[in-house]
Amino acid sequence: MDELLYGHGQIMGITGLKVDDYGQVAIWQRSKDGALTALNDRFRPFIMTSNKEMVSSLFGSKVIELDGDLFYKFKVEVPNYQLLKNILKDEKNKGDIVQYNLIEQYLISSGNTFYKGLDFDDLVRMQIDIETTHLNSRKGRIFAIAISTSHGFSKVLHGHDEKVLLNNLNMVIKKLDPDIIENHNIFKFDLPYIFERARFHGVKIKLGRTDENYRLYNDTLKSGGETLSFDRISVTGREIVDSLHSARRYDANTGKLGGVLNLKDVAKKLKVNRSDESSYIPGDQIYKTYLEDPQRLVNYASSDVKEVDEIIKALNQTEFQVTQMVPMRYEKVCTSGSSRIVELPLLRHYLHQNYSIPKPAERSVEKYAGGYVEMFQSGLFKNVTKLDVKSMYPSIILNNGIRPASDPLNVFQDILRKLTSRRLEYKEKSHSDDRFKPMEKAYKIIINSHYGYLGYPYGKFNDVKGAEMTTKIGQEIVKEMIMIIKSLGGEAIDVDTDGVLCKYPVGYDVIGFNEAVKELLVNYPYIDIEAEPKDRPIDAAYIYKPKNYAVLVGDELTIKGSSFKAKSFEPIFKNFLSVGTRILLEQGSGELFNFYQTVKSRLMNGEINAQDICKKFQLKKSLTEYRDTLKKTQPHYEVLIRLGIPDSEGDSCEFYKALGEIRYKHISEYAGDYDKEHYLKALEKKMLIFEKAFD
Repeated sequence: MDELLYGHGQIMGITGLKVDDYGQVAIWQRSKDGALTALNDRFRPFIMTSNKEMVSSLFGSKVIELDGDLFYKFKVEVPNYQLLKNILKDEKNKGDIVQYNLIEQYLISSGNTFYKGLDFDDLVRMQIDIETTHLNSRKGRIFAIAISTSHGFSKVLHGHDEKVLLNNLNMVIKKLDPDIIENHNIFKFDLPYIFERARFHGVKIKLGRTDENYRLYNDTLKSGGETLSFDRISVTGREIVDSLHSARRYDANTGKLGGVLNLKDVAKKLKVNRSDESSYIPGDQIYKTYLEDPQRLVNYASSDVKEVDEIIKALNQTEFQVTQMVPMRYEKVCTSGSSRIVELPLLRHYLHQNYSIPKPAERSVEKYAGGYVEMFQSGLFKNVTKLDVKSMYPSIILNNGIRPASDPLNVFQDILRKLTSRRLEYKEKSHSDDRFKPMEKAYKIIINSHYGYLGYPYGKFNDVKGAEMTTKIGQEIVKEMIMIIKSLGGEAIDVDTDGVLCKYPVGYDVIGFNEAVKELLVNYPYIDIEAEPKDRPIDAAYIYKPKNYAVLVGDELTIKGSSFKAKSFEPIFKNFLSVGTRILLEQGSGELFNFYQTVKSRLMNGEINAQDICKKFQLKKSLTEYRDTLKKTQPHYEVLIRLGIPDSEGDSCEFYKALGEIRYKHISEYAGDYDKEHYLKALEKKMLIFEKAFD
């Protein structure tokens, strides 16, 4: 393994770490044959600073002057990290200090990473899902705990003695000794509920590989352009991963889940569901079903944990591959943004070379042009093609020598070049071997993150001028492509950063036109253009406005833009837009209008159920916080307050706009009393999105 990409450490198969303030490290290591062993290591906890006088007086500290003249010139190693943290609490100039958590410090110093040398299937992943008599852990209790593992174990602990169930859970965890614990919404529901019930019975739940208590702290989930707050539960020696987070990130990147993130719907969309409609048990019927037919409930609970296993297998193998390269815990990679994934390997190499670290460059450019986006034509188009520039920004960076000014060792370019080379190798291999797909995707994610990192204001190796140069060259490339397309007799329809949707002229097929454009792009010989799809035209495309369009190739429909799929839309409108878009592209505007009339008729005649019409909002603050920071009323909070539903039941709130004095009602109050005029106007507004398809 290339140490620039994977680190200079030699310990393979790390699946768990415990690092204390004195630099003593406990390592849990799994071999390819499944055997688990424990070993120990040591290192000296450290910080980096520009002011050695600040900490050099600390007893036993070792101040190492790093090479070069970058800002963080001193690495300070200490015998007791807790003492140092106490001193740093009072330090006024925090900008003089760089520090990481102890596990990341160890991984940076040692060059080790999690899972090096292992395949995803070598890990023992355990799924835990609870069934309860009430959603509020102070009013209800656990009566069933479904457990499965990625290696085939499956069991449902159930019964009326909750204390026995919790003790049995401890025994199963100890016996199976998993590397990772998973479930859907595990941080918000399952684990807090388990811990609350365990406290009630005086039982200590042992999720980790030691007897230490779990750690609870506020963390963030990076999901597309959003940063969401959540309470992370972390334990010693094992990773905890929430498949809800995985689904949210996948949907933010692809839009393929349509904003519907509950377990059963995600499993269906990913085609990994283990139960059919007839076996589904509504949430408010689960305990009643258990009392009447325990085996049916056991079967249902078993399918839940198996679906979590399959969802993680489908969505998280890329994060597993990234973790082998980056000095971070797997559970953190699963929620982290791309900036740390780029920065930490750079920092690891600099410290390994005993070289100083830069501070973030100040913005010399307040705003710079992003990707070129322009809509030349709108409406419905048939038999067109999209010419994409393959890996445009990484290619520009590599071939124009763009790198951070604060990177004298040129590590940024070296890493990017090696990643790109390996990605192409694995992409070729993935055509005949699916095992290479997650590896190829992991390299792609890190490669594409390098441009964004250059413009990241808090990145230690950032370079806004480099980011500006990258986008400027990107714009020039795409504009030249448009000129070439026109010179060949084609017409540009829509441009989005690195691709041009266009009509190609008579006398060309897709392959021939793509090659002709590529051949004439002589000013950028390093740029490769590929038609999408490669060997056939796009069947139909609808362009509404910049960055909002739909494309149909065979049966595969791709929809982009919030106009078509905003998360705040009610299910009836999400369905209208997704189904209506497919009808338009497959059958034309006449059939779309007929579909619109059908939905309109259902709304007018009251043929709408609660699930169709209710908006669903996640609560981003508690009801108390909402009251304290109230600027304007928000319906989902007001509905919960009016009904007296406590926070623990308010993970999300489903509500609709009603007739009468009470404007907004909870889904549980639904009596067909929705405001027809409001919803008919909303439907008409959605239909206007398609107006450019009609003459």
